[in-house]
Amino acid sequence: ASSLSIQTLSNWMSFNQSSSEVLSKTWSSEIQKAKPDRKITLLYLANDVIQQSRKKGNKYKEQIGKHLLPVFANLKQTVPDQTVLEKAARLCGIWTDRSIYDAPF
Repeated sequence: ASSLSIQTLSNWMSFNQSSSEVLSKTWSSEIQKAKPDRKITLLYLANDVIQQSRKKGNKYKEQIGKHLLPVFANLKQTVPDQTVLEKAARLCGIWTDRSIYDAPF
């Protein structure tokens, strides 16, 4: 997926913030079912949505945050590619540095 497609879906999700709970559950379900090479794309989607959410009330930050521990546990169990895991760890570092989430994942 391209960065444009990530931004497009992120904008749509942001526009539909009133459905953030359902959309976050769907994101969690899809990332856990996805093939290993698609999981990082879905994490980048979550990152974009979370970053946009910070400007618009943090609904997605809260809703996606509820799913991050199981998602990262699934990543560790299902992704053999160390590069993908390093990219995921980098996102965690960004979220911590920007005070989006406190706990490491």
